[in-house]
Amino acid sequence: MILGEMNIADEYHLQWHDYMVLFRGKKWTEAFTNKVLKQSYRPRPSPVVLAVNNSKHTEIRTAIIEIIANAKQRVIVAHAYFSDDKVIDAVKKAAARGVRVEIILPKVPDTHLYANMATINRLLDAESGKAPRVFLYPHMSHAKVIMTDGRIVAIGSANLTPRSMLTSKEITLFVHGDATSPFITKLREQLEADIAVSEEVLQPFKLGLPAKIKAIVGKYVW
Repeated sequence: MILGEMNIADEYHLQWHDYMVLFRGKKWTEAFTNKVLKQSYRPRPSPVVLAVNNSKHTEIRTAIIEIIANAKQRVIVAHAYFSDDKVIDAVKKAAARGVRVEIILPKVPDTHLYANMATINRLLDAESGKAPRVFLYPHMSHAKVIMTDGRIVAIGSANLTPRSMLTSKEITLFVHGDATSPFITKLREQLEADIAVSEEVLQPFKLGLPAKIKAIVGKYVW
């Protein structure tokens, strides 16, 4: 079973930065099929949870907000498109209570540019004085990854946008592990490498009226 955020097009594997997960084993392929087609539960005990959004359920955003709300030490969010109000509020609250929060967004996304910029301005405007740190990845990154406390990972197809969180059919894998597990270690090292090559945003963007209109349209269209 291979899942993640890459679409089947040349730019995704030749030009863009992206993440995918490979599972080997019959129980995982059966769990995926049962969850997506039959809405049955995952195998127990299991370190992974498959969450889906479809016409009957919108469980991905609920789970994302829960892991962020329960984070004690660190939250890393690497996403291509970020404009969902509830997730924005969740990461701001995490930073306000002293959690180390790092957001990685593409410097020049293929779409959603102004919506991302408006989100960055909201993230940097922290009444508590403790704002998330925001980094711009130098190339197009199509990532959809969240890691909390080096032990829980959310990775899948869902964008952090209202449409993706509420109406699009999406799937996100939630992995529970520990800081020394190979999967968690490799992913954390890659996310930290992404931060190392990125440029930190230190000041809010100055957005004129046309840019603000584009931000609103982009937020709800993509």
